Amino acid sequence: MTIHEEADLLILGAGFAGAMMALTAQSLGLRPVLVEKGRHPRFAIGESSTPIANLVLEGLARTYDLPRLLPLTKYGRWQAAYPHLACGLKRGFTFVGHQAGRPFAPRPDHANELLVAASPRDEVGDTHWFREHFDHFVVEEVRAAGIPYYDETKMVALEHDDGWRVHGIRPAHELHVSAAFLVDATGPSGLLPRTLGIDTGPVVVRTNSWSVYSHFVDVGWWRDGLLELGATVADHPYHCDHAALHHVLEDGWVWVLRFNNGVTSAGVMYDGERRSPDSSVAPEAEWAALLRRYPSLGRQFEQARPVQPWTRTGRVQRKARRVAGADWAMLAHAAYFLDPALQQRQRPFAIDRRAARPNLRPPLGASVTEGAVSRV
Repeated sequence: MTIHEEADLLILGAGFAGAMMALTAQSLGLRPVLVEKGRHPRFAIGESSTPIANLVLEGLARTYDLPRLLPLTKYGRWQAAYPHLACGLKRGFTFVGHQAGRPFAPRPDHANELLVAASPRDEVGDTHWFREHFDHFVVEEVRAAGIPYYDETKMVALEHDDGWRVHGIRPAHELHVSAAFLVDATGPSGLLPRTLGIDTGPVVVRTNSWSVYSHFVDVGWWRDGLLELGATVADHPYHCDHAALHHVLEDGWVWVLRFNNGVTSAGVMYDGERRSPDSSVAPEAEWAALLRRYPSLGRQFEQARPVQPWTRTGRVQRKARRVAGADWAMLAHAAYFLDPALQQRQRPFAIDRRAARPNLRPPLGASVTEGAVSRV
């Protein structure tokens, strides 16, 4: 059996961006069709929202009459409306500096720590999105809106002439879609760049990094470790774990993002100029070696167990030379990925006291801080 669909807008990729695009297109009076190669719920990272991201989401919800998305813009709203959807409380951005081979040593002046506050209290805090729940929720909103949605679809032909024609194969039938406009929301798959011959090599991108990551349970609290060491935490502007926690290393950095279902997202982003990925080493062995090099990290993760498959990437940076045409466009994650380089310079993590900011290299074009800076 073959299903035929006619669309004003064909969206390939049903992560939260593609699904939101389908909802906003319908609000504008268009007929979208959403196609996905996998199925939800599924494991994904890219989980920590920012104040700006939540303002954008709130603007989309209000502008395009999507009231069910509005509670997802703040921690308090989210917990009141959707307590069954896992998320994490993000009061700010926590940075901790480490030296290889040495346990973390807290200092009275907190010179090897930086806490950047983004909200004054939990209720209006930002969030970490447990993407397995978040993405699935938005896709279910697509279904509830009556938008044609086809998952588990393998794309076998993508033709571009007068509009777009797509041929896909699903478990029970084939799918043919004709559309006036196509949106690539497939992230790093490179579907549209390959079809149109667009270069995505990061030759003009200054950062060069790669990653090993998973999801874990039973990750220790960094704050508990500080208290065991006799550190002062009373002058922290928020609980340091209720944040995007960054362990800044000599050759990269580690993220730790906690969700309220007991799961923690964690991984290391290595500076590719200092350390190259080695395919002969299993990613879990790479992670274990990291924990041995940085003993305080090892202490935080000594009871942790992965609950998702290990992932090791190649270089994560990419940047398409073209991102839109007369009848096509790439959403942001399909068009580019730029990641910050947070590794240390000559000295271990240090505060530039004249500028009151850490001695870190920010991503190209980024501001130094997001939200109000609180140096502890």
